[in-house]
Amino acid sequence: DFDYQIIKESRIRLGFTQKQVADAVGTSVRTYQKWEAGESIPDGYFLIRLLNWLDISDIQSIVKYQ
Repeated sequence: DFDYQIIKESRIRLGFTQKQVADAVGTSVRTYQKWEAGESIPDGYFLIRLLNWLDISDIQSIVKYQ
């Protein structure tokens, strides 16, 4: 499962607003808010952009195993 909490934690740690991250990855603020709330999952293109922008170096860190 996608661990949506890690993108929120990373954004806050880096001091970015939701709008700044949304603008940086090329999506709307509402779409980004849905990702951060776990209401939807970014596709591969946006996932890579999020990882780069939020300085998440390991894709395994955004995956929850059950």
